[in-house]
Amino acid sequence: MIKRLRTYILTTVFIATIVLLTLTYYVESTPKINHLPVLARDANLLQAAGVSYVNGTYDFSGSGTEWMAVLEMRGPTAGENVAVLYIFKTGGVNGNDAVILGPDLKLNQTSSNFDVLFSSISLETNTTAIDIAYTLPQAAVYNIDFGLRVQIYGTGLFIPILHEQIRIATNILVHYNP
Repeated sequence: MIKRLRTYILTTVFIATIVLLTLTYYVESTPKINHLPVLARDANLLQAAGVSYVNGTYDFSGSGTEWMAVLEMRGPTAGENVAVLYIFKTGGVNGNDAVILGPDLKLNQTSSNFDVLFSSISLETNTTAIDIAYTLPQAAVYNIDFGLRVQIYGTGLFIPILHEQIRIATNILVHYNP
């Protein structure tokens, strides 16, 4: 009887260790999630994030939650140009969060002839900001899509669960004359 109890305890400890290691690996391999609060859509929202100039706002949703992407872009001018996208949660399920995987930029509906110098993501209290530095090849009128690849996560038993992956299109017409 003691031998059977010892086997049961060792088996239980072994299975619990495997489950714990698997959960730890899953949580550590999940991208850093910015748990944004749901905020109302008004001018104060943009001022709180430090947005000084708005080129466009883009609504998107996934898994029952709504977000707003705000594009702030000066220029473009000769040399390096920077665009900033701010992501806000504006409604729906508060437990869902968006993880920015990175930019998926297109110039005139194609990915060619578009040089991205760098892209960085800042996790703030009420927004996620994505800075994108880029160059344009020559003087022309461009349709620039500062698209983002985004994963929507929910939480179950304190573990992030991937719901879906989407792409946010942020098309803007730009007249570039260096």
